[in-house]
Amino acid sequence: MGSLGDDILNGGAGNDDLDGGAGNDILDGGDGSDIIEGGNGNDSLDGSSENDTLLGSLGNDTLNGGAGDDSLDGGAGNDTLNGGAGSDTLNGGAGNDVVNGGAGNDTLNGGAGSDTLNGGAGNDEIAGGLGDDILRGGDGDDLMYGNFGNDRVFGDAGNDTMYSRLVDAVTMFGGLGDDIIGTGNADDLITGNAGNDIISAGDGVDIVMGDIGNDTLAGGAGNDGFLGGAGNDVFNLTTEVIAGESDGISDWENGRDILLLPSAYSGSTIFGSYSEGAFAQIILGNNFYAVYAAGATDTALEASTTFL
Repeated sequence: MGSLGDDILNGGAGNDDLDGGAGNDILDGGDGSDIIEGGNGNDSLDGSSENDTLLGSLGNDTLNGGAGDDSLDGGAGNDTLNGGAGSDTLNGGAGNDVVNGGAGNDTLNGGAGSDTLNGGAGNDEIAGGLGDDILRGGDGDDLMYGNFGNDRVFGDAGNDTMYSRLVDAVTMFGGLGDDIIGTGNADDLITGNAGNDIISAGDGVDIVMGDIGNDTLAGGAGNDGFLGGAGNDVFNLTTEVIAGESDGISDWENGRDILLLPSAYSGSTIFGSYSEGAFAQIILGNNFYAVYAAGATDTALEASTTFL
């Protein structure tokens, strides 16, 4: 147990219980599975080896889990949490925190505040919590939730799953790999990057970019813009066609990309750019249509539908 001042406590070998108390303390658990509590003040907590529990409490604390499967909680304050090696659980708590999972399959939660969460190597689960957060998956197949706030989510390498389930506008960047990305009902910016990605934008005025790979892009209600990028892409507008709304596909590749429309589609014009002899692949409900050449009219699809 520390004093009311600035203490230095070293646990050494064995399973220790260290409490810094008030003041700006330095606590090192050493070998063993330790419980380390910083108390009030700007504290430095180091778990070293084994499976440790580090608790920051009030103040701007630095928590280093070290080797082992550690549990870190920053508490109130602008904290820095480093999981190190092992499959760690890290909770930033209140404040604008920096949370680094390190190597291993880690679980990161930003808590309240505008946090920066870095999964590092391994298959991590990362949740932003309250605030405008930055989430980076790092290497591995990561699961990431934006939650509340205008978050920025980066999948990096790996086949990542990324969600924002609420109404705050987010920016999502899938990175390398075959990613699954879904957003809520806000005006979002989504990029799949390299890989065969599945992107669902939800309601709102969204910009959806597949980039390199064979991507499936979908939106909800709202005037959305789609950019498939290189590859054989599917533009799924089966939930998009609402009276008065207009969606745009800016890089249609004739003969390669597919447009899905609901069977109840009754719009008047589908705009595109086609060279002579090229065709668009249109699927309306269960029916497939290959529409050739610029200015052609397919009366089987819709008597008043013109492809421009």
